[in-house]
Amino acid sequence: MEGFGKILVLSVLLIALGHVHGQSDSQCPPNSSAGVCEPVMDPCYTDNDCAKGELCCPESCSNVCKPPIGPGQGSK
Repeated sequence: MEGFGKILVLSVLLIALGHVHGQSDSQCPPNSSAGVCEPVMDPCYTDNDCAKGELCCPESCSNVCKPPIGPGQGSK
């Protein structure tokens, strides 16, 4: 069991490091819905759900993939 615990801890650390490494200074553009909830056909939950270079951004009552703004545009 001790070996399994070490593998589990190492796996969690590698996943966390990969997530931090993938972050950039890019930001989501402003929400364009102004408080109106519209149905979203393909919501995202994390940036990994989006195409390369897009961010998972809040929009109306859900999250959608959008191109980033700011430094590092187009990178995840």
